[in-house]
Amino acid sequence: MRFFAFLGLLGLSFGSITVFAPSDLQKIFQDKHNKGIIPSSMGNFGNPPYGSFLTGQLVIEEKKHRTACDPLPPIQGESSNSGSQIVMVDRGDCAFVVKVRNAQNIGAKAVIIVNDDDSDITDFIMTDNGAGGNLDIPAFIISQEDGNLFYDYKKDERMTNIILCLGFEVNKSTKNEVSVTIWLQSSSDFAMTFLNDFSSFAILMPQMKFTPHYLVWECHVCKQQNFVNAQEECISGGRYCSYDPDGYESIKGQDVVLEDLTELCVFNVSNTRKWFSYISEFYKNCYLDFSRTCSDKALKTVGISKSSVDKCIKNSIEGNDLLMNDNRIMRNELALWNEEMIPFNPAIVINSMLYRGDLEVAAVSKAICASFTIENIPDICRGKIKEPEDKSTSNWWIIVLLILAIALVISILVVYRIWLNKELKHDVRLKVGAEVAQYFQMADLEKR
Repeated sequence: MRFFAFLGLLGLSFGSITVFAPSDLQKIFQDKHNKGIIPSSMGNFGNPPYGSFLTGQLVIEEKKHRTACDPLPPIQGESSNSGSQIVMVDRGDCAFVVKVRNAQNIGAKAVIIVNDDDSDITDFIMTDNGAGGNLDIPAFIISQEDGNLFYDYKKDERMTNIILCLGFEVNKSTKNEVSVTIWLQSSSDFAMTFLNDFSSFAILMPQMKFTPHYLVWECHVCKQQNFVNAQEECISGGRYCSYDPDGYESIKGQDVVLEDLTELCVFNVSNTRKWFSYISEFYKNCYLDFSRTCSDKALKTVGISKSSVDKCIKNSIEGNDLLMNDNRIMRNELALWNEEMIPFNPAIVINSMLYRGDLEVAAVSKAICASFTIENIPDICRGKIKEPEDKSTSNWWIIVLLILAIALVISILVVYRIWLNKELKHDVRLKVGAEVAQYFQMADLEKR
């Protein structure tokens, strides 16, 4: 799938490719590109090592295997003994994640995909087609022209190995704070699952300036009609809309936009910790409901003032009709989205750079931690960051341990009782024996 987008004010991507050796090939790219940095775009999947570099030997697959749509043969020769292999394949015939997975299966540490034309790829987004789970390596795409330079160099059957340096840069914060923005829709199960898991990390990092934003779209037909008609998928007469998340009448796009507005007001009137608590509560109990009644219960459960949220929503309306009049908060959201041109949803922006990679707690946390300078790294980043444990699994083990502890106590009591009975019987026998012996001694004395 082709997906081009101009990222507006955002940084283009994390990641760079340069030739480390041989020197003659390095010079070719230095003459062609500024500082020899090959234009590329990193895939929105995998687990890139943010804040570091990866140096490895380039492995160019044979032409018959170059699409990498089928399992690749093992890496041969000196390349198989090098510390890191960077596999180069061609675009086409199958999804990006299929190519990357096949390369990962033969031990590749990164993949470079050569485009099938010379169009600009710096704004190109390689997306996950839904099958990119458990991909641990990063992937880049470069132009066909640059790819052919590598192919032509190896055509001469030179024995020299090509060594590449892949950089996974981040925007380092100049102060003790990193800006993290998430773009989402409240109807996104993927986004809500991530936020539910990410909350444990977020609330332990006060140095993270977190801001949620919500994706809405404008009904163009409604605009032509001057937004005078109410729309089931929109509020404000069609100015701010969302898709029907379930395809049925139970939840409409309008319900999603209203919940988006509610969550923005929750963030405005409370704090980051309370916002995450509300998100978790809403996702747990209201995700299939989206009613205001359920939302109000979630507010009460986490201790957020319903009247404050209602006041925020009311003040956002430029008039008295939420469904027809314009809305200040949602207008700002739509304007910011159009300005930054967020290319996918959900999306993470760290220090004004669009995050690429799996939307998983460990991967995102690594990118956030890498965005601090060394002297400002928070304590939570100094240890190994793990994703929150599954509470249901943890509770199950607690129950098992409790049962084992009770069984152990009962066993100890039973053993103690058996031992005590034996001791009592032994004492009784000794006493009886002593009494009997004394009796016979007295009987002997009487006979004498």
